[in-house]
Amino acid sequence: MAQVVVPASSARPLLYGAVGGLGAAAVALVVAGAAVGAQGRPPVAVANGVGAWFVRWLQTAAPSALDNFYLDATLGGLGIALGLGVVGGAALAGITGRLSEDSPLAWGLAAGFGFWLVAQWALVPALDPVLGRVLPSPGLALACLAYGLTLGWWLRAGRPVVGSGGWRGA
Repeated sequence: MAQVVVPASSARPLLYGAVGGLGAAAVALVVAGAAVGAQGRPPVAVANGVGAWFVRWLQTAAPSALDNFYLDATLGGLGIALGLGVVGGAALAGITGRLSEDSPLAWGLAAGFGFWLVAQWALVPALDPVLGRVLPSPGLALACLAYGLTLGWWLRAGRPVVGSGGWRGA
């Protein structure tokens, strides 16, 4: 018996995944904020650390400068984090929708681990070393795993609503 991939017939699963990615990114930001808070810094430092990707003066500012609210860096950092969450959610929904027999929760956990590896070893050192100083590797790992698990749970819960797309026997 052959397995045939059926092309997507609607954008509903991708939109559902994008909404889940938005929520999962919000959860990841809360977890990252708690990790930073455990070090005695305000949670806004995480958003500023991400926002330093494009607000370059923060990359050379004193470390305490990240502890304040800035319209461009803080809101920009939140926008980047949530936007990446939306894109990751839609992508993972597209992948797991084709794998009806696999668990989206396991794929979410694997994706969270993969996101941490890419962020830790490629994105943060190359684009924004400030984020690495604000949110050390264990905190970043927790945030990425929280993102993946939340998104995986969302996709698993939505399968009866959206449909798995999935593999079909031929």
